[in-house]
Amino acid sequence: MYRQKLIVLLLLAGLARADGLPLISNEAKHCLKPNICATVSITSIDSPDPALNAYADRLIDISPITDNPDKYRLDRWDKAGLVAWIRRIAQEELSADEEPKNDYVFSGTVSQVGESAHYRVLNVQAYSYSGGNHGMASSRFYVLPKAGALKAVALEDILLPNQRAKLDALQQQAFTRWLKSGEANMGPLDDEGVKEHFETFPFTANANWRPDKKGLLFRYDPYEIGPYAMGMPEVLVPTAELKDVVKPEILAELDSWQDQQPGEAVAKPQWRD
Repeated sequence: MYRQKLIVLLLLAGLARADGLPLISNEAKHCLKPNICATVSITSIDSPDPALNAYADRLIDISPITDNPDKYRLDRWDKAGLVAWIRRIAQEELSADEEPKNDYVFSGTVSQVGESAHYRVLNVQAYSYSGGNHGMASSRFYVLPKAGALKAVALEDILLPNQRAKLDALQQQAFTRWLKSGEANMGPLDDEGVKEHFETFPFTANANWRPDKKGLLFRYDPYEIGPYAMGMPEVLVPTAELKDVVKPEILAELDSWQDQQPGEAVAKPQWRD
């Protein structure tokens, strides 16, 4: 009963909210020498709903962008837990005899990036730097119903029957338009330039989606469909192209979508205790 009343209050408050949910953060650092260090930082939402907070905390993870997920998995978010984790990683990854160009860095963030009348979207971001020219990042959207079970809505759940292939094609068409627009940090591409791009980076549609006032937005990780310099491309498939692809109740939801900007995180060494 308490959770149902809380959900109603969150629904009423959420529609009027222009910013995202409050954030809490924690970090730890371990140095083999003063100039040979590794750091870890985490950030998560701090909503009035404990169940939503617990769900978000379980999403904090830097392992998706490493080749050894079990080694890097976080299972505690308090200061003591992070200190133990980064000490182990530093001792395994760094050498006191070889000075890296920069500190090793690991971070995981869960924030709310927007909401509609019946859904909220959490963005789960991970970043790691362990040597080389640059770090690696990833981003995943979790579209969650505001009422009922805390279970992410999969792309297949919002599609009309047998429409995934058509949506994949629409994603590629939208991405092609983006390449030709000149917004891709590489200048506008002509037809030959687009052909060459796809020869180097074959396009594969993904299911990393969220609502948008103008349609469905899909985000891609670095190197997924373009060079690292392209960052995390976002592909918007317009609502007009989705009318025979996406369920009507989802299309009706798009008009109420609000982008949200997370605020400054508050440091919480003891996390939620």
